[in-house]
Amino acid sequence: MEETVGELNPFPTVVRDDGSGSFCACQSIEPGLRLGAKQRHDTMDTSRPLQLILPTDKRNPCFTLYRRDGDPRIHVYYGMELLEVVPDDRTHLQFKLLVGNLYNAGLRVASLEQTFAVDRKTMRRWAAGIKSGDAEQFARAMAGRGAARKLTAPIQAFVRLRFQDVYGHQRRRYNAALRQEIRRYTAAQVAPRRAA
Repeated sequence: MEETVGELNPFPTVVRDDGSGSFCACQSIEPGLRLGAKQRHDTMDTSRPLQLILPTDKRNPCFTLYRRDGDPRIHVYYGMELLEVVPDDRTHLQFKLLVGNLYNAGLRVASLEQTFAVDRKTMRRWAAGIKSGDAEQFARAMAGRGAARKLTAPIQAFVRLRFQDVYGHQRRRYNAALRQEIRRYTAAQVAPRRAA
């Protein structure tokens, strides 16, 4: 039994992934082309389609990104080969590395913003952390805005311990007195490490 295929969009927008790393892009098919029923059944039901989320363009001739409905992962293709599969979670390190590397590769920032829903300043920070080559700068860039907190856990514990005593003696200037004690405390802790 044969069936007639109607007109299809000439641009490949859907990809079928068989799980082996290779895929088949749906391309323009001549109207009136006849396919056997068994052939069509095999190509339609083998896997769920991937939806194109970042196509190639003038500044990006090689990378394409796809997402499958209901799957929280992004499939990254370089040309026709599956390069990697990354979690679609902006807090995940692999996601940040993907966005930063695409930013460093010179892709259009507006298309990256639209695709990943990440601010350009955040992408720039992730990209700079990757390019720096410094482990500490990389860790700060990937950790986000709360990375360099001034009130560390030991300082918070010190404030909780000393607050009642300082507040009882200096109600109007308790904040300044606590900050002075913290400076004295941290200077005593940090000074020996600097000397070493």
